Amino acid sequence: MRIYISSDEHLSFDHRQVVEDFMEEAMEKADIYLCLGDRYDAVRYGWDAIKRSDVVGRDIYMLANLVDRVEVILIEGNHDWGLWKQYLVPDGVKVCRSCTIQDGKRTYYCTHGWEYDWTLSWTRSFYSKVFGWLPQFAWIYDKFFATPGKLKKREPDLLYWKSVLHIDKEAMIEAIKRKAVVLYGHSHNRGVWRLEGNITINAGTALEPGRYGVILEDGKPRLWKHPSTSTT
Repeated sequence: MRIYISSDEHLSFDHRQVVEDFMEEAMEKADIYLCLGDRYDAVRYGWDAIKRSDVVGRDIYMLANLVDRVEVILIEGNHDWGLWKQYLVPDGVKVCRSCTIQDGKRTYYCTHGWEYDWTLSWTRSFYSKVFGWLPQFAWIYDKFFATPGKLKKREPDLLYWKSVLHIDKEAMIEAIKRKAVVLYGHSHNRGVWRLEGNITINAGTALEPGRYGVILEDGKPRLWKHPSTSTT
């Protein structure tokens, strides 16, 4: 089985090409196309901006074409929680908050990973209620932090790296408990981690084309390399 794994596209015009290139390759070579959440960004852009976006419209169109060829699974993240209820999801596309994929004797547990983030995990109990109205205030972000359609990148600091390390540790604990390979995103920190036979895989982010996408083939992961990048 060959699984093309992506995460944290936060789709906007600036970096959509790398997402489309990954999807087109998956269309030709994958058995499963798996997106681990935060495909869109309702927190920063709001429902209306997303619904009007040509980028999102094209993405829905490409997903519809993709599902005709391969199995498509979309995990909800903290930036697109419940967003798929706002759209007509193409027939055949599976949308969920987590899932398990069985490949022979191998088990993959798929989740966005924000439940491993100590800065956000405490919000999960009420997030589904809050997220319904939170995007109404996205104009504040557009006005003061970024221009519409362009996600402003934050330079990593000590708090960021502490959070990343905690997320990776909790993902490994999940893998040990479940006796499964854990596939996740959220931290934008692409990589493959091993500990005494346990494996976790983070699919990275499209915001960094050189750190986006993982291909899992017969249990063996490799980092996807976009043709335009010289490093991974």
